[in-house]
Order: sequence, then C-alpha cells, then structure tokens
Amino acid sequence: MLALMMTKSRAISLVTVALLFLGCERMETVETVYPNFEAAAKAKAIGNGRWIPGFLPPSAAGIREVHNLDTNEVWLFFRSNSTDLPAVVSLCKKVTEREVVYPRKSPGSWWPQMLTKRHKDSQQAVNAYEYYQCKERKVIAIDRSKSEVYFWDLG
Repeated sequence: MLALMMTKSRAISLVTVALLFLGCERMETVETVYPNFEAAAKAKAIGNGRWIPGFLPPSAAGIREVHNLDTNEVWLFFRSNSTDLPAVVSLCKKVTEREVVYPRKSPGSWWPQMLTKRHKDSQQAVNAYEYYQCKERKVIAIDRSKSEVYFWDLG
C-alpha cells in the first residue's frame, strides 16, 4: 500500500513539473502585433537590439512578432508591397529549401506549418516560397504571390 502511494505521489510530482515547464515556456514567449510600419517604429520596436530587424520596409503591414526571452528565438510575419521585397533581402543570400534550418515549432496558428521542422510536404514549401539566408540561423521566406514575408532567427 505504501509503495502504491509513493508511486502516485511521484506521478503527481512529474505531472506538476511538466505543467510548470509548459507554463514557463509560455511566460517566456511574447507576441506583439502592429498594424503597420509606423506603429512599430513609434513603439521603437525596429532595428539593432530590437526584436524586429531593421530590414522592415515602410510598406510593412499586418506585422506579427513573437520572441522567446529564454532562447532568443524570433518569428516575424508581415505583408509588403512587392516593390519593397528586394530591399528586404538585399543583405541576404538566396538559398534552396534544402539549405534552410527551420524553427523547431510554430509560434502560433498563423505561422504556416510547412515553415517548421515538422512540415509534411517539402515540395509544397519549395514551390510556395523563396528562401534567403541572412547571417547564421536567420532565414527569410517570401511568398511573392501574396507579398508575405516570414522571418525567423533561431537565436
């Protein structure tokens, strides 16, 4: 009987630790939404030392930025005029989908599943996006048909 009680106690402890761990990860992850470039600039959220890189173009809209304070991972999404897209990737090198290091997980339901390590249809990702490597572990994926830009920095 004592052994059964100890087993239950250990099980409860493990579940508690797991729930605390999951809760802490959520607390370490911050999501911010800006309607446009002006709002992000006014919040001083763009540039060196900020979560949003300085390449954000003035036409950026629907900006969604997520970062993890513990791992320094960053995920960024925005729409932009197609004429601004060359400036976004001007300091980056075009790469193939096979060269891309994907985030380990999605930062939210708005992030395309094919832009994570768990994506299922590699060919779909190849056809849908142009990929650019910007320094080590920083990637931009552009869907030119929708003028959508996804950026991630794996910290």
